[in-house]
Order: sequence, then structure tokens, then C-alpha cells
Amino acid sequence: MVKEKSKELYDKALNWIYRRKFSNVKAKIKPFEEPKTFHRKRDDFSVTPDISAVRAGKKSFFDIVLKKDTRRQLAGKWQLMQQLAARKGGKLYLFAPRGHKAFAERMIAKFGIEAKIVHLA
Repeated sequence: MVKEKSKELYDKALNWIYRRKFSNVKAKIKPFEEPKTFHRKRDDFSVTPDISAVRAGKKSFFDIVLKKDTRRQLAGKWQLMQQLAARKGGKLYLFAPRGHKAFAERMIAKFGIEAKIVHLA
């Protein structure tokens, strides 16, 4: 089972993104530019998506899901990214490696998050 966000996971996610014709890709790995960090003022909460990209002028956010992350903090991150994506006409995509898909499904159901889960085999 995957325990950390590795270059291999980012490569699989980026491959999926490029196959779907996204552009202006920013990611938390080299040689990409880092995605913008967003701050929620009411509780001083900061979020940086793993990957952001644009398709048809609509900005979408992408996160690689791992069970080891704190559930509450993860839910807050996804809710904020979902709201930001919706404002820009985009979507939130969650990349779930083997063994993490059911966790992602339970989280979005429990917290009412609109996201598309993509299985990373």
C-alpha cells in the first residue's frame, strides 16, 4: 500500500491530466511551478493543491488521496478546493492509489464534497 505521495504517483496523475488535454499545469514536484496557496481567513487555514490545471478556460484542482492524512483537515482542504474550482468553472479531482479509493469515497460522502475520484492503478 502507498504511504506517501511519490514522484511515481505524481507521474501517473500528470499522465492522466495531459491525456485529457489540460494545460497550464502546476504541481508540487520539479520541474513544475508550484500551485498557488489559498488562505481561508476565518480560521487561518491554508491549502495548496497537489496539482492545478486549466481546460477550456476552467481551472480545476487535483489532490492525491492517502489514508494517512488527518480526516478533518483533509475534508477542509477538499471543501475549500471544491469551492474554488466551482468559482472558476472547474472541478475537483481526487487521485486515489490502490487501497485508498474506498477511503476517498467515504470522505466525500460524509462531508458532502463534489469531486470526481480517479483510480490510479
